[in-house]
Amino acid sequence: MRRSVIRVSSAATLALAMSFGYPALAHGQNANANSAPTTLISALPVGGTQLVVNGQNFGSESPAVTLDDLPLVVIAHAPTLLLVELPASVVAAQGGSYHLTVVRAGNGSVANRTAVLDVTIGANGATGAQGATGPTGPTGPQGDAGATGPQGPTGTDGTNGVNGVNGAQGPTGATGATGAQGPAGSPSLFAGVDSSGFLVVGSAGVTALRVKAGVYRVTFPSNVMGCGMNVTSTQYFGSGTIAVNSDFLDPPDASHVFFSVVGELAAAAANSLLIGERNTGGTLVDGPFTIAITCP
Repeated sequence: MRRSVIRVSSAATLALAMSFGYPALAHGQNANANSAPTTLISALPVGGTQLVVNGQNFGSESPAVTLDDLPLVVIAHAPTLLLVELPASVVAAQGGSYHLTVVRAGNGSVANRTAVLDVTIGANGATGAQGATGPTGPTGPQGDAGATGPQGPTGTDGTNGVNGVNGAQGPTGATGATGAQGPAGSPSLFAGVDSSGFLVVGSAGVTALRVKAGVYRVTFPSNVMGCGMNVTSTQYFGSGTIAVNSDFLDPPDASHVFFSVVGELAAAAANSLLIGERNTGGTLVDGPFTIAITCP
C-alpha cells in the first residue's frame, strides 16, 4: 500500500475547499458501470474535521468509506473526488496514521471495487515497529499455452544423381563336362512266405524253405550281411485273410515275435537268413511273414 503524508497551510486548505464546491462533486461520468478497479491517489484534511479524497472510479453513487474500520459520512462524491466527515475520535487525537478504505457501490468483484490508502492526519507519530512478513500468497493459475509457431519452410529437394551406365553382358560360359554315372543302387529284396515255407511273392532270385516248426530259411541272390532287415506278420499278399490255396487259409498273427539267425556255417550263409517265429508263450510256431531287406 502507498502512504500519503500531506501537510498544507490554512490558506491552501481554504483555496481547495473553495475550488472544490460541493455541487460540482455530483457531476461526472457514470463510473458504476466501469469495470476498471477503484484506486486511491491522495487524501487531504480540510478544516480539521473533513477529508478530501482523490482517486479514480469511485462511481456515480456514494461509496462506502472507512478509516481504520470506522465508517465515515460521505458529504459529497464524484467519480474521482470525495468529501468525507472525520470521526470525532480522529479529530480529538490531533494526529495519527490510518487505513483509508473506499468501496465503490454496485455489483461485481469486491476486490475490483475496493481501494486502500495509508494516510496521516495531523502530526506524524513515532514510526511503529516493522510488522511480521505476511505469508506467501498462493501460486497463480498457469497461463494459457502460447500459440503454435508457423511451420518452417520445406527444404529444397536434393538433385537426383545420374544413373550409371549398364555394363555389357558377359559371354555365356562353356557347358561343363557331364559327370560320371553314379553307382547302381542296391536292388530291392523282399519275400512273402506262408506258414509252410512257400514263397508266395518275392524279388528275383529269392527262395524260401521251412526248416522246422517255426523256423524258415530265406535265401537272397546277393550278400545281405551288411543290410537292414524288417520282418513282420503283416499280410504279404492282398488284404484280408491270406489264401494260400483254395482250401487252406493262412492268417498272420500280429502277436508273434520274429528273430533271425545269420548263417549255418555254410558257404552260402552270407546270402541266407534263418527266420524264427514264436508265440507270446515263447514256443516256436509256424506262421506267415514278410521280410524286406535294405542294403546301403
